[in-house]
Amino acid sequence: MQCFVCHEPTTERCACVCKAHVHKACLLLSIEARQKTDCTICKQPIQNVTQRPVRVFSRWVCVFALVLVSTIITALLASLLLLALAVDDRHDDVFYDLLVCCASSAGLATCASGFLRKLLEDHSLTKTHAVYEFV
Repeated sequence: MQCFVCHEPTTERCACVCKAHVHKACLLLSIEARQKTDCTICKQPIQNVTQRPVRVFSRWVCVFALVLVSTIITALLASLLLLALAVDDRHDDVFYDLLVCCASSAGLATCASGFLRKLLEDHSLTKTHAVYEFV
């Protein structure tokens, strides 16, 4: 018999009332395209297919996390470098540079927290989509 989706030969059958001939892969493609677990022929539920929600982080969360982590690492490395220079050379001006670096890091952290607050108010942090699979 032929698969009712791709019209290629198959011996596999759908787990619904009509028991139509269909490849498992073709059946999943058809279900994902329609977002329904009912048979397209007999309109009855397909018994061995379930819908599972999958949540993924939105792109805003990923961008924010990347910017925040890179800012923290850059500020940490700059602070450590300036601290090492201040201790090694015993220069007061390097120590003041360290204070400026720390103050700018605090300013960046404040901006980042403001961005996070705006992000939380305006955007969903996760996106949910359905994944269909055989039981």
